Amino acid sequence: MKRFILLVLLFPAIANSQSFEKGNIIISAGIDLGMYGTVAEDPVNAIKNTDGALSTVIPIGVEYGLTDNIGAGIQFRPNKYFSNEDTSTASNFDASLMLNYHFLRTENFNIHIGIKYGLSGFKYDNKINQEQFKGDGAHFQVDVAANFFPWEHIGFFAHLAYNQLRYKDGRIEDTNGKLHDYELYLNGASVGVGLQVKF
Repeated sequence: MKRFILLVLLFPAIANSQSFEKGNIIISAGIDLGMYGTVAEDPVNAIKNTDGALSTVIPIGVEYGLTDNIGAGIQFRPNKYFSNEDTSTASNFDASLMLNYHFLRTENFNIHIGIKYGLSGFKYDNKINQEQFKGDGAHFQVDVAANFFPWEHIGFFAHLAYNQLRYKDGRIEDTNGKLHDYELYLNGASVGVGLQVKF
């Protein structure tokens, strides 16, 4: 009889357990493929060049459940671009605040729509002419993700995101150490998967 009463008392908590709830702390890490259209502008000489870029991204984030549907946190994104490393290298690093809305919540699954905004730093080294570009700017992202928790504390996710990176105050340093104003803008999508740990 005592066991039956205990099960009756615990059943509402078990039945109402969701994959995302108020007070949850979720640590995530994954790998993305980024695909961007790029615009590079030389404001002094009025030259504009457009191109494309591919990158690998390692998003690492922490999210806290403010309510049963809303989470906030921070995400870091080391981002390395595909290039011939004998001639050039390019990378950027983002640190962004995030806000997610979780819906379609079940015990093992939820979907979220989120936004992220923060700071970003970009570095490009041209090994042929020894020029270097550095820029500090902003990162903006809108993403949608499916979060799966087949186990109570361990899960995985898959997501699709739109990213915008703006380096309006960039500089190119030539071989003589002279600095030239240069602007760089990237817009595109990223898709990826990763693991999550929930506390």
